[in-house]
Amino acid sequence: MDEILIGIAFGFVCLIIGMVLFYDGIKISPIGGQHSILNVGATIINLSPGFFLMILGILILFGIIVSN
Repeated sequence: MDEILIGIAFGFVCLIIGMVLFYDGIKISPIGGQHSILNVGATIINLSPGFFLMILGILILFGIIVSN
């Protein structure tokens, strides 16, 4: 039972941190402006860790739900 709770907690932590990083990535790099291609690249780089963590959290939670 403890392993399930730890997994759920870890999944939610990943999800929340991912959402925060994802949101900060959007705020930090506005798309457009003088160097639009560079800004789009910076946005993708900034979003990737947050997006990855969000997906990881969803997969962990989904895996726990499916396994039970």
